[in-house]
Amino acid sequence: MSEGESSTAETLAQLLADRGLSLGTVECATGGSVGHRLFDTEEGPAVLGSSLNVETVEEAIDVLGLPWHQFQAGAFSAKAARAAARVGRDFLETDLCLAVWAEPLPEAATEVHETVYLALHTGEDVLDETLHYDGATGDMAGWLAEEALGFVRRALA
Repeated sequence: MSEGESSTAETLAQLLADRGLSLGTVECATGGSVGHRLFDTEEGPAVLGSSLNVETVEEAIDVLGLPWHQFQAGAFSAKAARAAARVGRDFLETDLCLAVWAEPLPEAATEVHETVYLALHTGEDVLDETLHYDGATGDMAGWLAEEALGFVRRALA
């Protein structure tokens, strides 16, 4: 983890701790990289609530009990990510819930072009952001964790 990545996670963890908030994550096809990055900070174990890590968005929809009829044509969408953040907050019993909606990467790919949907349920609002990654497959998890934690930090600032 670089110093910049560490400071984003540390800053967010401290912000959550100062406000007495817990953050849950619903991560699809990330290997849990966002939750791990936050957990690895000094305040991380205290502020990271529960996490749901699954391989596909369809699996997340099933586990969270989201209505399939709403997402049949668009399970990988900003709308589905927002629904996951809304339902995930209660499912994980946390103050905030971040949904990181990605699709599994092709196994043989060394370079990827990936769209990722982020959604954060703050308890009052659901905020969302769409990200596009173009780069080395091996660098995506770190990039995504940094971007997702920065999104939450900006939302709370």
